Amino acid sequence: MRSSRNHSILIRRHNGTLAQRIDFTGPSATALQVSEVSAFAQDRWTLSRKLAIDTGLRLDRDGIVRHANLAPRASFSFVPLKNNRTIIRGGVGLFYDRMPLSVSYFDAVQSGIDPEENDDLAPSASFRDYPRRIVTTFATDGVSTTDGPRLFRNAAKARLRNLRSVRWSLQLDQGLTKDLTIRLGFLERKTRQELIIEPRVGPTNSGMLVLSNRGRSHYRELQLLGLYQNPHLGYWNASYVWSRASGDLNTVDNYLGDLPAFVIRPNEYGPLPFDAPQRFLLHGELKLPADITFSPSLEIRSGFPFSIVNEQLDFVGPRNRAGRFPTFISLDAQVTKGFRIPRFENHKMRVGAAIFNITNHFNPRDLQNNLGSSSFGQFFNSLGTSVRGKFEVAF
Repeated sequence: MRSSRNHSILIRRHNGTLAQRIDFTGPSATALQVSEVSAFAQDRWTLSRKLAIDTGLRLDRDGIVRHANLAPRASFSFVPLKNNRTIIRGGVGLFYDRMPLSVSYFDAVQSGIDPEENDDLAPSASFRDYPRRIVTTFATDGVSTTDGPRLFRNAAKARLRNLRSVRWSLQLDQGLTKDLTIRLGFLERKTRQELIIEPRVGPTNSGMLVLSNRGRSHYRELQLLGLYQNPHLGYWNASYVWSRASGDLNTVDNYLGDLPAFVIRPNEYGPLPFDAPQRFLLHGELKLPADITFSPSLEIRSGFPFSIVNEQLDFVGPRNRAGRFPTFISLDAQVTKGFRIPRFENHKMRVGAAIFNITNHFNPRDLQNNLGSSSFGQFFNSLGTSVRGKFEVAF
């Protein structure tokens, strides 16, 4: 259990004794002015009726890291047959993300870190201005200390660079009939220089939270898609995706975002929180008489992975490998009717309703993963059937 009071986090055992206390101290506000420059050039070559190639080059100068990045991209489309029902597309590109304001630089002398002892650290201004934490760990009696109070200072590895990813894809579109097209595609994305935060414990009651570019991740997916469109039977889209998403888990967004995690444990590489190996989607749209549109949809996917922690919120076993949430199933539908707006004949409005999780399937969003809890292993916080009104105006 976690509770907050006067800038402190108290971690208690199931019997109420204190397991760990995290106190926050120091500044908690920061300001930074940043300028950015971007440019993009693109060219398209139509080599023949069958083959076209697109190339592009993007330049971004990030004012936070004071560095310019060049990102080339290229793609092609190939029509091998005369009937134009077979199209092969592919592409590859290098992509950079902007550096968040939370990790900008400042003069190392102001950091309190001796550059002669830590020549690989070049602390970050905004990261420095986040409150420092003092961590105290208690014995089973909740009074005696087994570690700390330990002060963790904020520092960053030199020199931080923008997150970079290489993405490539290849897909085949095959028209079976004039109404039905199937697609087979593969996509892979490898990311490097991700920002992660790792705790570093010193020999005395001190430590650091080190921000670095050591993070990496890997995502790949295989997709099978069917598209059907008929004036009488409507539009239908069905897809199945097999995917894997793995990477370093101490990414900076978990600790410097809107809902930061207060407890920082050693980094691990494992399945990412959104990893869902199997996913099936079905979406349709039917045009009915009286200008009524009926749009059903069905989603079935694997549950997200989870970890197990003990009473001190230390991970037990590999992270995100303790199991998965139950399979997510949601049948939704939307019905709208069009109306003319009086005195505005050129405009139209649609009024209707959307129903979510029609079958009221149990789709929990949370899990009690603490071994010390009497409710350990229970899933909860599922969204039941809900109805929302729809109102649209077309100008």
